[in-house]
Amino acid sequence: MMDRPRSQTSSQITRRRRAALASIFVGVSVGFCGFAAAATPSTKQALGLSPVQRDVRLTPIPDTVVQRLEVRDIERKGQSGWEVVGPAGEMFRRFVDTNADGKIDRWCYYNNNVEVYRDVDEDFDGRPDQYRWLGTEGSRW
Repeated sequence: MMDRPRSQTSSQITRRRRAALASIFVGVSVGFCGFAAAATPSTKQALGLSPVQRDVRLTPIPDTVVQRLEVRDIERKGQSGWEVVGPAGEMFRRFVDTNADGKIDRWCYYNNNVEVYRDVDEDFDGRPDQYRWLGTEGSRW
């Protein structure tokens, strides 16, 4: 008897989609120099990432606002990544490599300039393993 292929769950599709988009953000190995930073993603690419958990309530961003958003590089001691900010400095998204391995391991989502949800890859294997609701969405881990 042949096994039928199993259909993919929503979380598998989301993980695959996130991995594909994250590959845009991940640097490429360059000899002994470690990882080189990849080009900064477009606003559309950055906003295309979505939380792993389904029940995260994010306010839709109107197209008129999306056109005014900017993706800025984050460069801090031991950390790098990108953040999506509005013209007045309001935060919409933040994606950070916290351990300087060239891979995004923290995906942060904001509503009204307040972080409401975060996916965290605590063991740095390329997949989120912690899901945190914050701020106005209540606190859950």
